[in-house]
Amino acid sequence: MENAESNPSFDDKIMKAFKPVWGFSDLKKRLMTIAKILKDPPSVDESGDHEPSGLLLYGYDAMGKTLLAKCLIQASGRKAYRICIDRPDRNWDTIIHSVFEEALAHAPSIVYLADLETYVFQDESTAEKIKKELMNCIDSVHGKHVFVLVGCNPTYAYDPKLVSRERIDLQIYIDCLEMDQKCTVDFLRSSLKELNISSDLAPEEILKLFGWPLALEPARLRNFVQEAADEAVQSGYSSIHVSNYYHALLSADEEAPVYAFHQEQRDINRTCMQKKAYEIAAKTALWELYFPGSTHIAGVFWFHGARGIRWGSVPDQCKKSFLEQRIEEDRKFSIIDASPRMISLMKFGRSEPAPFSENESVNSVLEDMDQEGFFDHAERFFPAENANERLKNYWYWLLIKEAERTSLSLLKKNESFVDLLAEELLQNEFLLEEQIQECRQKRAQSEQTVFHKRISI
Repeated sequence: MENAESNPSFDDKIMKAFKPVWGFSDLKKRLMTIAKILKDPPSVDESGDHEPSGLLLYGYDAMGKTLLAKCLIQASGRKAYRICIDRPDRNWDTIIHSVFEEALAHAPSIVYLADLETYVFQDESTAEKIKKELMNCIDSVHGKHVFVLVGCNPTYAYDPKLVSRERIDLQIYIDCLEMDQKCTVDFLRSSLKELNISSDLAPEEILKLFGWPLALEPARLRNFVQEAADEAVQSGYSSIHVSNYYHALLSADEEAPVYAFHQEQRDINRTCMQKKAYEIAAKTALWELYFPGSTHIAGVFWFHGARGIRWGSVPDQCKKSFLEQRIEEDRKFSIIDASPRMISLMKFGRSEPAPFSENESVNSVLEDMDQEGFFDHAERFFPAENANERLKNYWYWLLIKEAERTSLSLLKKNESFVDLLAEELLQNEFLLEEQIQECRQKRAQSEQTVFHKRISI
């Protein structure tokens, strides 16, 4: 679909009105089309179309509903009358009636009912009066060139009859997925420029790091970059580090003060950073072996530890209908999961208890294996309360041991590569795809040097 910004069917005034809005290309085109109709209403006789009665613009907080509504009003060229039921007032029904009367007297016009959901916070009798008056007023201006624009959050329990299709014939729901990837990159780039701070990651790399979509509303997306910059300055950095972005995103998700868990986690990491670095490096190495080229971001050391491994780009090598192939994929994941335990044994002489017995997905895989005839029940025994539990426990044990043996063997073969990755983590706090490839090249050069020395001897 052609972007709204470059669509020749919209005049300069309409496009200029929507210029403050970043992203939402398709949504902007729909709103621009509505603005164009309001600016020059169609004749029913000529086109078979009609002037819309109103628009319900709804979505959760921080999605930019107010900004989009203002842009639509400006682009339409119509005079607008705003109603915002933002405080208790027993005279709201009278106020609403007078606003609609004035809008009708100056038609064509727009009545902008901002934050519809706020009327439910009135006392019960006032809320009921507001609802009835709004219904009566919307009905009274129907077909009389008064466009009713309603903004609301869908969370609250207002009466749906108030914004039914009979009263408000257009409805647009706004969510984060409306922001296409290019527009999000532009949004991030503009935010960094406004903050006047450099970044270790380009906007495209930020999307690689956190996956697409970011699932942050525009206002929260801007706050995310702001918090990352603030955290970088607080830490004494001259640019935004990868760990700053992770802390900022977690802060946005948890709605918690960023510095509190930042310092607490760093204190924890100081006591175990070498072990964490090796765990991340081990998992990264095996992930690269099984899915070469799919690791966009290998790890973030300061906060996420092993969670820094991204599983966002796994090749879709099998369909669920091919059960044996799917089991093989899940077996690889189990081997990768076992790598931190095996690194603990190799490098630190001890290991934490295996977590697999609590993993529901492993249970599913084992049941699938049973259906495919991978196990001979007559030859299996493991202590438990009943036969089914004995069999299930043995399956867990078998999968854990097979994953650990394979993981240990692979890690020993790739020990120098894991060491390089761990060292990179200790020095730089994170790994990007380019750093992984550099470590792989260093390892290859080192092996080649050893090979030539043996030949010369």
